[in-house]
Amino acid sequence: MADKRKFYVHTKGNEVMNEMLAELLPSENMSEQLCKDGRKRNVWLCTSVEFVDDFIVRVARFRHPSKLYELYMRERPGEPLELWPYDDTAPRSKSDRKNHRSRIRDIVAEQRSLLGIS
Repeated sequence: MADKRKFYVHTKGNEVMNEMLAELLPSENMSEQLCKDGRKRNVWLCTSVEFVDDFIVRVARFRHPSKLYELYMRERPGEPLELWPYDDTAPRSKSDRKNHRSRIRDIVAEQRSLLGIS
């Protein structure tokens, strides 16, 4: 069964993050979405889990990257967005990126197994 989750990035209004995502994603991917806490947020729809992985590694070069954005997930159409727990300890050095990607893949694999997705 294919993974039907959709992932979204909320940039918290940060112009640099918005510009970066505007270069990587089509402008149609930005929209206002209702979140589980009842607030509407402007978010970018990500194309895949791999895109999220690459985005986290790319943003790791910024100071305090976890304060610049939040990741949200939607499991079924029509549901409000839910804050997605992710590994925000992205490595700062190039030599550690390979290990970081493995950790992200492990987290995604664990979530898939817990949800019964193959």
